[in-house]
Amino acid sequence: MFIPKEFRDILDKDMHLSGVVRSTVSLFKAIIQESKFDFFPEYTKHDSSHVEAVLSNARDLIGESLGLLNARDIAVLVLSILAHDLGMHLNFEGFNRLLKKERHEVIKEVDTLTWSQEWSKYVQESKKWSERKKQEIFGQKNVLLKEPSKDENEYTKTDKLFIGEFIRRHHSRMAHEIVLFNFPLDHENDIPFAIDLEFEIKDIIGFIGRSHGMDLRSTFTYLKDKHYDYRTPYTIKVIYLMVVLRISDYLHITPDRAPTRSVSITSFTSPISKLEWNLHQAIKDMTQNHEDPESLFINARPANSSEFLEIRSLLDGIQNELDLSWAILGEVYGRYNKLNNLKISIRRVRSNLDNRKYTDSLSYLPEKVMFDSVPEAIKLMVAPLYGGRSSYGVRELIQNAVDACSELEYLYHTRSVNIAYEPKIKVGIYQTDSEYYFQIEDNGIGMSAEVIIHYFFKVGSTYRNNINWKMNFTLDGDTQISRSGRFGVGVLAAFLLGDQIEVMTKNIDSEMGHYFRASLDDVQVEVNNIIDCSVGTTIRIKLNEKSLLELKEQVEHDYRSDRSEPAWFAWYMLNKPAIRYEFPDDWGREGFDKFYSIVGIDDWKGIEIQGLGLVLWKFNGVLSKQFFEQPLLCNGIIIPKGYKSRFPIYRAYPSFYKFPSIMVKDYESNMPLTLTRDELAGDGELPFEKELSQSLILDMMGKLVTLKMNTVGLGYNITYFRHPILRPQEKVDDLRKGSMKGEGLLVLSKKGYFLPHPHNIRKLKTNKIVRIWSKTTQELSYKIWSYLESAMVSTYSLSKSIELVKNELYEKSFMHDFRIVSNRIYLPKQLGLDLMNGKIKMRKDIWDKLKIEKEQEHMICIILNNPPPATIDDSFFESEDGLNVDTLIEIFIAPKKIRKYNKDDREKIERINKYFEEVLDHCFEEEVFIPYELKERRDKYPRAFEYLSEYI
Repeated sequence: MFIPKEFRDILDKDMHLSGVVRSTVSLFKAIIQESKFDFFPEYTKHDSSHVEAVLSNARDLIGESLGLLNARDIAVLVLSILAHDLGMHLNFEGFNRLLKKERHEVIKEVDTLTWSQEWSKYVQESKKWSERKKQEIFGQKNVLLKEPSKDENEYTKTDKLFIGEFIRRHHSRMAHEIVLFNFPLDHENDIPFAIDLEFEIKDIIGFIGRSHGMDLRSTFTYLKDKHYDYRTPYTIKVIYLMVVLRISDYLHITPDRAPTRSVSITSFTSPISKLEWNLHQAIKDMTQNHEDPESLFINARPANSSEFLEIRSLLDGIQNELDLSWAILGEVYGRYNKLNNLKISIRRVRSNLDNRKYTDSLSYLPEKVMFDSVPEAIKLMVAPLYGGRSSYGVRELIQNAVDACSELEYLYHTRSVNIAYEPKIKVGIYQTDSEYYFQIEDNGIGMSAEVIIHYFFKVGSTYRNNINWKMNFTLDGDTQISRSGRFGVGVLAAFLLGDQIEVMTKNIDSEMGHYFRASLDDVQVEVNNIIDCSVGTTIRIKLNEKSLLELKEQVEHDYRSDRSEPAWFAWYMLNKPAIRYEFPDDWGREGFDKFYSIVGIDDWKGIEIQGLGLVLWKFNGVLSKQFFEQPLLCNGIIIPKGYKSRFPIYRAYPSFYKFPSIMVKDYESNMPLTLTRDELAGDGELPFEKELSQSLILDMMGKLVTLKMNTVGLGYNITYFRHPILRPQEKVDDLRKGSMKGEGLLVLSKKGYFLPHPHNIRKLKTNKIVRIWSKTTQELSYKIWSYLESAMVSTYSLSKSIELVKNELYEKSFMHDFRIVSNRIYLPKQLGLDLMNGKIKMRKDIWDKLKIEKEQEHMICIILNNPPPATIDDSFFESEDGLNVDTLIEIFIAPKKIRKYNKDDREKIERINKYFEEVLDHCFEEEVFIPYELKERRDKYPRAFEYLSEYI
């Protein structure tokens, strides 16, 4: 083993020390050379050439300070360099010997556990190692760890690597003990280290060897307690020698430590070991031959980002070590003559890695790229969050693609780019040999290097908070586009489909694109720069068996439509951007054909909601083939559990019998969705229910004032107004029930028509409403207004159903705010007689109050509760229209007290009624009737047509 001449010359001044050094070096050179490096089959070289390199580095590092060192200093330095890695040369027998409790006591000033105790602690700790940790050490995640056998013949490679990791952690302590207590060669024999030196000097040597694994300042206490001096015990410049050893060992990073031939023939298990070998190959030159005499320049050519980052980290570590070393040398020796000249020749480390021109020329991104959370934590979060369902992984990828297209479309618009941009997304499952891949491709905005590094891989982060995003997509602080992603966990859901994602992307403002593959366990993701790449993003995932079966099942078969989430191809329901789906040719398409549907929203009504965005709605607007309820969409993505409503409330007018399909353009991600975004948070009610109900009322009024009227006769199309929020008439005996509960029956008169809302009834200041049922298929004419002021006309025969007749007699209320005081009922004569003679069974309390007021040739008049005198002339029933009347009822009404409701219902009822009354007053002021002729309506109520213009 070669010792630098400069060191030998000083050693030769003390023949005793020179002899001890030479004999010890010779003895341990043989041990190192014969070492099989049993527990480190993949480590870089730690043989005698490493010791020689560190000695050579030490000589260069000492430089002009060599004249301040004596023979004892040099002897201690050489022997500590020799000892510092000796623990890594233990063989099987030596390691087992080390673990024996009786070998020697611990060095109590720095250690508390024996080797046997340390080993037990290590074995217990290993049971808690993460998959990533196992991957780093053993090259695979699914390793079943157990304490290795004591029989060398039973050792596996995993056992060797397991022991090697233990030795690596503690080899600096081993250096100290080997110097003091000899090197355990086998079961019985030890090799003494520097046998002719005093114990105190050996302790200094061993402690310097140990110090390369310790914090430098933490060594002071041991030296003071054990040797009463930490500057120059026994004239040894111990702190200075520690500095020299640490830096010299650090600087042995040249290719000779990992020869190319060894790399090419070694099969690496541990990715860290492979990286370590490649790192040394990447160091091309180290020199101090430049204008800065205290600077070391390192020329490196890392082949990928892992090597780049490792070298960058190494150089930073060296610089930190240099900074610390210079500081400590000043503290320890700065106040003492001559000793204050103890220096090292390097203060700074420079590298071509600092050169921006060089880094820009690389074919990869020289940045740390990985998922920034513990893989196990990510997996525990994602799988339970989405129930392990692959469909959610597809949803997250689709909504990201949709967002990307929306952003690019907006950018083209704001930049006035003269390009006919058509957003497109292609989603498919493709087969390659026996493997299946899910792939989604969009021509959206694409990802820049910044987005990939700082947002794509950062769990919980969102690019929406970035100043560049805000500059592009906000105006006066308000976001201008909708965006579905919100919690920063979307990309993780992609791993529900498979273990690795493959991404190719190019941002609209980037000169080149990027390509990478990533899994949750990767400690570094290699992001390569690519030139031949279109703007947009393509993501490809090899499907695991569970995902493949689930996705295929949904495409091929009519699976249960009551699932808690839609089929994976049915999440996005808008026709823009267009999404094209592709499947293997041998797959059936029954499920796809049944459940796939898209809609356009150009004709949907819109409401701007403060703090949320644009809410669009339409009745029957989304023809969802999978959900029975009208769906809720957020930025085009269906929310499977929809929304809840306390409507219909029959005590309100309108009662909101139905609510529409809703699509929210959520610009600020304020829609109150759960983390999985499959339902509304809280009680599931819409946060904009008030605004929506008001918009629905305006829509109903818009339809009412533009209602097409038949000017020939009073048919069903003129007597009844249909709107989804109005409760329809119910059915009894397959006929429409003629009760007052149907909210669309119009009040007609010579002046026009109106809805029988209590506010309109109050405006008329009337206590009577007339109901008429015509004979089957018979229409009444407008001539009836010669006999009647107003009436509600139903174009079917009430008398054909006894149940319908009894229902009218039992009715106690009229449109919520009024009670029925009394009735005058004109019925077909025979039916009336049967009723009065008891041939028709009915409630006795009603039957007892019925009286015959008068009889005519065809009709009979029955009264209930003594109504006011009749106002309808008997001649009406002999007229042409009167002969077509089946039943006529005069209903006398009076205000009633409103029953007590629960607080939520009462507030809703009051709010709806108040708003509807305000709309009626705004449109018609004190008037009630709407003329039959459209032109007359416009002339009479221009304010109404202007107010309702959005809904007409």
